[in-house]
Amino acid sequence: MTADVPVRRSVVVTALAMAVIAAGLGAADQLRIWLAPDLPSYLAAATADAPLAQMRLPVYGFLVGRLLASPFVLPLVQIGTYSAATLWLVAALRRLGASHAAACAVGLAVAASNLLLIWGHAAVPEIPGHAALLAGDALVVEIAAGRRLGWRLVAAGAFVTLAWALRPSLLPFAVLAPLLLVMLPGPRAGRVRRACVLLVLCLLPVLSLSAVRAVRYGAFNVLSFGGFQMSGIAASMLTPELAARLPPAQRPLASAVLARRDALVASGAAMPVPENADGRRSFVSAAVGYFDIFARSYDIVLWNGVGTLRDPAESWPDFDRRLQALSLATFRAAPVDYAAWIAGATARLAGHAIVLNAPMLAAGGLLVLLAGLDLLRGRAPPPPAAPTDRAILAALAALQLLGSGVPAVLISFPAQRYIESAALFLAAYPLLAIFNRVRYGAASRSVQSARSV
Repeated sequence: MTADVPVRRSVVVTALAMAVIAAGLGAADQLRIWLAPDLPSYLAAATADAPLAQMRLPVYGFLVGRLLASPFVLPLVQIGTYSAATLWLVAALRRLGASHAAACAVGLAVAASNLLLIWGHAAVPEIPGHAALLAGDALVVEIAAGRRLGWRLVAAGAFVTLAWALRPSLLPFAVLAPLLLVMLPGPRAGRVRRACVLLVLCLLPVLSLSAVRAVRYGAFNVLSFGGFQMSGIAASMLTPELAARLPPAQRPLASAVLARRDALVASGAAMPVPENADGRRSFVSAAVGYFDIFARSYDIVLWNGVGTLRDPAESWPDFDRRLQALSLATFRAAPVDYAAWIAGATARLAGHAIVLNAPMLAAGGLLVLLAGLDLLRGRAPPPPAAPTDRAILAALAALQLLGSGVPAVLISFPAQRYIESAALFLAAYPLLAIFNRVRYGAASRSVQSARSV
């Protein structure tokens, strides 16, 4: 058996599972394009005279604008690239020393994720952005395995850059991809030096684009969207009393935001802070205990309320900068309220990442069933997964959760798309436990059969 045979075996098994999933998507009519409501903003950025001064980066709009002619082309391209990147990651994990069970568990978790099942056919950058990120992960894993470095370091930096250029919420992985290289098992010689080189390659595009935007628009960041996005938190927190405590420069905008939010509440489009048992409207109590009230209204308040306050002659970077100043001032003036927001958002992220994670629920339910059957039959539990498998899963899952989950909690709210990204690798844990349990059971039966002979 050659060294590539185990790699091919894991890739083939994962590819077969992907084929079944694709057939299911086709049967459910999920291979026909769905035009998401925010698609026009991506297309507008690609055709604008000043593309770097828009609310979106132009990369996805440029690509998707050429794939809208047929109802099936965009979904097939998105799902195809995502699947290819997943298979690449599976092969890389085997080369690093992951077991067949662990590599297939990661591959199946990614292939059956809510991210693909829900957004594979949508004209939004979730799938192509994550396809690029998965390809970057695969290259990082191959570098950790000691594969030839030169082009892989450059390509890893390029794929991570493409990931955030398509989906800017993936920008934290410009730092986390080098950290993944440090955390993975494998040969340690020269690992830190390679991670530093990769960090430079990942940060150079970020700093270059930020510098260009700083010179042209006075905004040192890759995209002027963070202030707008976090203003939804401030709009949810604001009260007349809180607005009065803000610096004088922020009070007019705070009053305007309050008026727009209250108008949306009065019309029934947004939900108010509910009264507690004492008949008071406590933001802290609602944020910690009933966070989904704010999640339900967040986009409405943001787009239909705050988004309408931009002055006609105001550039988008200037508007974003005003909203960022208001948001930060609001957080400083009400730190307990902001802490309550973080607590409630974290609870939503954790709960939805498990309860609404389709492959994790299915695998977890099957694992409980198998464990119950073993208990009834008096079988010993299987040994734990190999240390290499545990280290790989921990590195992938932790950094994905950190990169996609933490920013959503701190400067936005954990919408389902962010949660699906953060939970991308979580289902690999119960899947690996199932595969190991089945393999252990088969080995035990073989031993018993040999003894009986």
